[in-house]
Amino acid sequence: MFNHKRRVFAGALAAAATILVSAAFAPLASAESEIHFSYSRFSPFEGHALKFLDFRAYETHGVVECGQVAMKGEILSLSETRELDDVVLHPTNCTLAGVMKATMSEAKTKLILAQEPAVEGYYNGFTGFVKPVTISQEQIGCKITIEPTGNEHLGNVRFKNTLGTVIEKYEVTNITSHVSASSNPKACGEEGTHTNGTLTGETELGIEGGTLLIEG
Repeated sequence: MFNHKRRVFAGALAAAATILVSAAFAPLASAESEIHFSYSRFSPFEGHALKFLDFRAYETHGVVECGQVAMKGEILSLSETRELDDVVLHPTNCTLAGVMKATMSEAKTKLILAQEPAVEGYYNGFTGFVKPVTISQEQIGCKITIEPTGNEHLGNVRFKNTLGTVIEKYEVTNITSHVSASSNPKACGEEGTHTNGTLTGETELGIEGGTLLIEG
């Protein structure tokens, strides 16, 4: 009877050890396969536009193009992360309807990597607005506002590694914006809330004195 109990106890210990070993290694494998941003140092990042940033409130109305975009932000995670939560875009040299000088306030956004394999070198992902953005043109009284509500998780952004930096290709759709009354609805857009706005353009983001890349 005593020997039988010892054998049962030994078997239970072996089974428990197998479960513990499996549990210990399972998260490691998962972490290794997760697609994430990796950086060589804990430092602020910065970036700039490679192509015009083009926002449209809907269809061909409320079209704003910005020729220059400065990007900045802080790395908020001490470890590798799939999300950059503090990406600030500062657009300048903007026009409304291609001819009228316009202004666009700083856009505090986030960038999120989708857990999908890269296709032709590009990783899929998303963006989202963290604070309100205002676009204005004084002469015609145009004002377009993009609120974070309804714009927290927008696709599509494509990411690509290049020599220590990451390129972001914005092909964003379904942006919700509100157009205030203006003297030129054709240029600014009809007054009201619109849910089919778009944002296109291309930017490059890097770490000051270090490297930023996508792994996984």
